[in-house]
Amino acid sequence: MRFITKVSIFISATGLTLSLLSNFGFSAPAQPDCAELKRGVVKIVVTKNGNELETGTGIVVGIDGNIALIVTALHVVTFQKDGRFTTAERTHVVFYDKPYVKFKGSVFDKYDSALDMAVIVVSPEQGRKIPSDLPSFTLGDISALVEGNNVTTIGHPLDYEWEVQIENNTVVGLSALQDHRKFRFTKVGVERGHSGGPVFNGQSQLIGMITERHPSHTIAVKMNEVLSLLKEWRILTSKVISPPPVAQLTAPRAPTDLKAALTGNKEVRLGWADNADNESGFKVMRRVGGESQFREYRTVGKNQNLFVDKDADRPGTDYQYMIQAFNDAGKSLPSNMASVKIPLTRPEAPADLRAQAVGPTEVKLAWKDTADNERGIRIERRAGTEGAFRVIDTLGPNQESFFDKRVRPGAKYEYRVRAFNEGGESAYSRTALVRMANPTWATASGFLAMVKAGKQFVDDISGLKICGSTRSLDYLRESTGVKDFTPIVIAGGEAYMALQRGVCEALVVYMDDPKKLYEIYNKLKLNEVAPHLILLP
Repeated sequence: MRFITKVSIFISATGLTLSLLSNFGFSAPAQPDCAELKRGVVKIVVTKNGNELETGTGIVVGIDGNIALIVTALHVVTFQKDGRFTTAERTHVVFYDKPYVKFKGSVFDKYDSALDMAVIVVSPEQGRKIPSDLPSFTLGDISALVEGNNVTTIGHPLDYEWEVQIENNTVVGLSALQDHRKFRFTKVGVERGHSGGPVFNGQSQLIGMITERHPSHTIAVKMNEVLSLLKEWRILTSKVISPPPVAQLTAPRAPTDLKAALTGNKEVRLGWADNADNESGFKVMRRVGGESQFREYRTVGKNQNLFVDKDADRPGTDYQYMIQAFNDAGKSLPSNMASVKIPLTRPEAPADLRAQAVGPTEVKLAWKDTADNERGIRIERRAGTEGAFRVIDTLGPNQESFFDKRVRPGAKYEYRVRAFNEGGESAYSRTALVRMANPTWATASGFLAMVKAGKQFVDDISGLKICGSTRSLDYLRESTGVKDFTPIVIAGGEAYMALQRGVCEALVVYMDDPKKLYEIYNKLKLNEVAPHLILLP
């Protein structure tokens, strides 16, 4: 791209540096009529292949001495060839106050193709002066732009004679633009030659520059985006577009009449009265359960009076809310407090209940805990398969097993379990049936033996390590005639420890009443650690 290098050098040498907009004093916005606005608009004439062409419009954004800065659309002063932008052979501008005088301009060496924006620097030759007392436009509040707003455009239709055309249009289709730096309005009267021209709001404040003309609408780049680029390129002069006046800002009035209501699972709907006309938004303050203070939970935009909390997910818990309006001057007082309590839901029923006899007098129950809000588990049992179930024990939350040690050998039992909390009880699990085994008894040469549940009775005790008292071991030899076992003498109180350490494989007990078997069996937990119990009558 062939730009004139001396332009950038000239600007640097003459001290055209950026003056921040925030440094300008604020004053009441001027309300110029269209005749006043026209004096800040220029016609742009370029030369291509030796031919002069009136290509568009420009906006005077700054004057420094006898140097003028003009913004326009990039396509007004350049041509595309092989995908590259090339400047016209010559560029001239025509001011409204001097409609037949062409001032030579130079295209600045920075541009933005995405915004279709370029800058022309006009530095007249000696003896010629740029028109004095050009208007200083006031920058409009682009954030207030909404569909339906009236806008005014000024441009130069492609015509040999000097002509300024003013048209009124309406902002449309803002949501249809993906580029937030631009906006759309109706195309009434916007013709070829309007490119680069200004767009004003209903208060005669400058809000945009025309860049595209379509069959159904016109597109303009927002003026604050243009000024942002000028600031970045450091080419704004001390006399620039004035920022909009700012009134003294005060904190907004507090919202009132806050109400909270449950609208669904884990959802709380908040509504309040918006009493402010200057808020930037609202802060939703929330306190959960036993928290000591409110915390800022969410922020919503201005002019809102509804919010839905979709994270109220703790059953049985109080959720308390307050709303505060805010702006750059501060926050309002909080609204009244509103609260709801999330009801408890009944827990899910335990699943996959199983019952298994693990000894002649013990049953193991196991299930799957499917609830996440239970306070406990109730175990119910009945003898046989008829009659009423009765609660036999209550466990804490998150339990998945239970040992029932109050059963009789040979009996049949049916079990069921269910979870509970303050909201009620779950459905029952499926039932599980178990039949207790009768002990296997056998008489062999004057002694009785019992084998652990699930093990086959062993007649021959040869080779076993057998624990017992001296008296019981001697009696075992005499009554059975079996000598080939390893006798280990222990005192009665050491029986459980000996079995637990694996010292012996069987225990011989000398006793007069074999019916005491169950008491000894349970006391010593032989079903867990010993395969054999030998009773001597």
